[in-house]
Amino acid sequence: MEFVKTINEVFVQESIYLRSDLSVAGFAKMLGIETRAATRLIRQHYGHTFMELTNMYRVEYAKKRIKEGFLDKSTLDALSTSAGFRSRTAFFTVFKKELGIDPSEYWKTMSHRLNGETVN
Repeated sequence: MEFVKTINEVFVQESIYLRSDLSVAGFAKMLGIETRAATRLIRQHYGHTFMELTNMYRVEYAKKRIKEGFLDKSTLDALSTSAGFRSRTAFFTVFKKELGIDPSEYWKTMSHRLNGETVN
């Protein structure tokens, strides 16, 4: 159970999911355990693969930044990079898989809601 707490601390408090070079092997090394052990612990505790968990955190980060107005001053490419994705395509694919809409559609929806407009 100690490693599960450590996994959460490293993922959340240190925000390592934002690193585009993050790998399960590198993550396991941070924890001081073998890659297979990290993979197994993540699957058992979270019910997801390492990449699925990483991408879930990245999408949540992107959603938060969109709500904060990040895209009012910057681009989707910049958001993609800041969320840890290596490409805009990967960002759009993962975002749409998680939410059913792409980041630009989400941004439009959030913009309308924040302005008190009705979204069709």
